[in-house]
Amino acid sequence: MPTPAALPIQSRFLRTGEHRVASESERWMLELVRRAGTVSRADLTRASGLSVPGAKGLIDGLVERGLLQLGPPVTRGRGQPSATVSLVPTFAYCLGLSILVDGYGLALMDLSGKVLDQRLVTAFPLGLEHVATQVPRDAGKLLRSNGVAPDSVFGVGLSMTGPRTGSGSRVNPPLLLSADWADAHLDHLFAERLQLPVWMDNDANCAALAECLFGVGREYSNFVYLHFTDGFAAGLISEGKLLRGAHGNAGEMGRLFALAGMTRPTLESLRRRLVASGRELPDLHTMLDRYEPAWRQIDTWIEEVRESVTVAVAAAVALFDPRAVVFGSRLPPDLARRLIAKVRFEQRPRRGIGSPNPTLVVGQIEKHAAMIGAAAMPFKEHFFA
Repeated sequence: MPTPAALPIQSRFLRTGEHRVASESERWMLELVRRAGTVSRADLTRASGLSVPGAKGLIDGLVERGLLQLGPPVTRGRGQPSATVSLVPTFAYCLGLSILVDGYGLALMDLSGKVLDQRLVTAFPLGLEHVATQVPRDAGKLLRSNGVAPDSVFGVGLSMTGPRTGSGSRVNPPLLLSADWADAHLDHLFAERLQLPVWMDNDANCAALAECLFGVGREYSNFVYLHFTDGFAAGLISEGKLLRGAHGNAGEMGRLFALAGMTRPTLESLRRRLVASGRELPDLHTMLDRYEPAWRQIDTWIEEVRESVTVAVAAAVALFDPRAVVFGSRLPPDLARRLIAKVRFEQRPRRGIGSPNPTLVVGQIEKHAAMIGAAAMPFKEHFFA
């Protein structure tokens, strides 16, 4: 689990006399309510698997603390009316900061998972000091325009592109970002500038978390999320939780292609091919904003990367055995569908019995998945199961 950098969690969010927001039982109860949105107290008790007195104690305690609220009773069948239960969205807020090679995004999310506001900034080249100076100003504007008091902010989720180096929280970002991004402990830096606890993860994991909470994760609890952007990586979701690995680099599939001498299936390589054909697309943001399925160079690019994508899916199946492989992040849905159509599975079953293969699906979070996942990360780590 990522730990908050530099600054502790405010005591107002913690259980009395403890250093945690919720017990494991409380987190499970909150998770059930989060999934349902609004649920009758009777149904919630049944879903929790707890005794009626045990569930009542948990629900009443969370209501008293202000995390849950009771609504009008509902009647089902012949039973007694049962009050509805839902999260209190205003109990806490989180900011999600997503650093990309061509800009950054900042989102404000409430406890229910609703994105209240966001700010997207395109800048290339992207300077660390500029972002570190501007983000606190942007955050202040988001809070003021939405009437959110600063002390209601639980913390910040930071999505950063690039693998961990094994030296503290440092990452090794793409070469399109300057070296100062690699030299800094970014979680500590932004915690100091924002005066809030910061939890940091890579952009593939954050995007996978967004898909887990708000997208295909509502159907599949085990999946591999293929993260297409200026680079290529994956996020691994197992039973609704991220698998990060020993160094936080689980899913760094770029290493496969470097070792095998294969083409990395990145959107940046598509952009360069389009630029070489004469199109003016100075950055990835511009290419995706102007994306046209009829561009002829797309078919050429798909043929160029199809084997790499097939190998990535095969690696996911061999090592993780997921129920689904999700094609997502900044990948346009049209392009996702066309790539999926090119993926091949093993064609030589032993004794005529083939192994089960995952379902290949298009990501449901079509825009800003890493930013949304970053905002949700502190909530997922501390409030929900």
